[in-house]
Amino acid sequence: MDQLGMQISATERRTRHEKIKYEIRRRGLSFAKLSEREGLHRSVFAAVSAATKRSRRAARLIADVLDTTPEELWPEIYGDQSD
Repeated sequence: MDQLGMQISATERRTRHEKIKYEIRRRGLSFAKLSEREGLHRSVFAAVSAATKRSRRAARLIADVLDTTPEELWPEIYGDQSD
């Protein structure tokens, strides 16, 4: 169990990851383009999106592209923490 006591299934994580990728593509971007623009390896963005690795910076960049917050996208990881 994570720090907030929340759990999500592997299926929910995969679904969220696919939705994030879709929404990023809808905005004309990709993890590769974010990588070039932000200086992080694209695998970092993919791992953060899939919730297999943590990077506050990558989470914030993804959330910014999607006009939301890391707390909204990954509540089981970031919860109500503030920057």
